[in-house]
Amino acid sequence: MIEKILVLGNSWFFNQRKENFNFIFFFRIMVGFFLLLDFVLIIPDYKELFGIHSLIPSEVCNLYNSPTTITTFKVINFINVKEEYYVIFFFIIYIILCIALILGFYTRRISFLLIILHTSFYYNNPNFMYGYDYFISMSLFHLLVFPSQSLINYLFYRRILQIHLIVAYFFSGFDKLLGYNWRNGEAIWKAITLPSSNNDFRINFDSLLNFSTIFPILSWSVIILEMFYILIMIKKVTNYWLFFIVLMHLGIAIALNLYLFSAIMIVWNLAAFYNFNPTKQLTK
Repeated sequence: MIEKILVLGNSWFFNQRKENFNFIFFFRIMVGFFLLLDFVLIIPDYKELFGIHSLIPSEVCNLYNSPTTITTFKVINFINVKEEYYVIFFFIIYIILCIALILGFYTRRISFLLIILHTSFYYNNPNFMYGYDYFISMSLFHLLVFPSQSLINYLFYRRILQIHLIVAYFFSGFDKLLGYNWRNGEAIWKAITLPSSNNDFRINFDSLLNFSTIFPILSWSVIILEMFYILIMIKKVTNYWLFFIVLMHLGIAIALNLYLFSAIMIVWNLAAFYNFNPTKQLTK
């Protein structure tokens, strides 16, 4: 029995089909692009959000961090340099590393450096960190692990990405299932009517109140999509499940203005399950 399980496991990870480099290529470029885009968008508001004299004082921000957490605040104090000089140097290095990641120069080494810089920068003020920042850090970790040289089969590394998504979506859906306001649809209405939501497209959701059953339907659709995400592994439903997951994240982007979070989740899903190699070649 154990031998059969091992054989099936080996087949699932390695011998089922040949996988090319395209999904890693796509994943690397998109992660580097969104890293760079997010950082460039933050630069004008650096002093107010992440500077030593930010709206939330650095002393307060440090209360949320472990004493062992490396932040730019601690680095500046340690080397005793003016913040302005360090920030200019940091910005230049960060942008260069993002461009290097996009171009594929020393991907593993660049990913390692970006993990350190990204974490040290955003932990200056963890109050402004959210799901996007955590997934970007995990994306860089995957790129640190993914091979950058030529291999016969990349399937094992794609399986790791797929398992990561299956686990993440399951617990996200399970957590929603435990909340009564998700089961009755209230969470959807609260989300789309938050002051920070729907500020760009200004969609009038009031008319949906005439069709109140739509909220529990949407809530349960999200719960089912996430908790049973593992069904995306079935070839006959892969494209359909991928389509609805992407549609869900597009809805989040439009209704909640969470563009970068939605974008990185779509990138993960496409990298994990989109067929970048339409002429699949089965192993003999």
